[in-house]
Amino acid sequence: MFGMLAVDVLFAGLLLKGIREESRTGFNVIVIVFGILGVVTGVLTWRRAGRIDKPNRVSASQARWAGRSGAVLGTMARAGSTLAAAVLFIGSLVMVGPFVALFLRSFDREPYAERRARARLGLHANDDRTSGKTGRPAPT
Repeated sequence: MFGMLAVDVLFAGLLLKGIREESRTGFNVIVIVFGILGVVTGVLTWRRAGRIDKPNRVSASQARWAGRSGAVLGTMARAGSTLAAAVLFIGSLVMVGPFVALFLRSFDREPYAERRARARLGLHANDDRTSGKTGRPAPT
């Protein structure tokens, strides 16, 4: 997560640096708008990442579609399409918030998969019926 966050922040920072050299007012507007969007998407991601009740699975067709559309956008941006570059730029700025939220969630006391497994088994993190080291029922 740290690597993804670093690459995204570097990409967005370099693009914002280019905009700042062209138009100071445009730079301020973009930073304010995308700062708000980043915070909102980060908060939504933080809340959603903490839930264990409904996991959302991505279907194989949705994953293929996302991969193909990302490849097409990247190819078009590299070929000089301003529209594709703008979509990638907006996406990178909006994704900073969720990347930060997921990075911080990775430092939770117990990982998401462990919380989900405990919930499925009906156990809680501080359950007296289990031993703290092994997670097995405590000897009586």
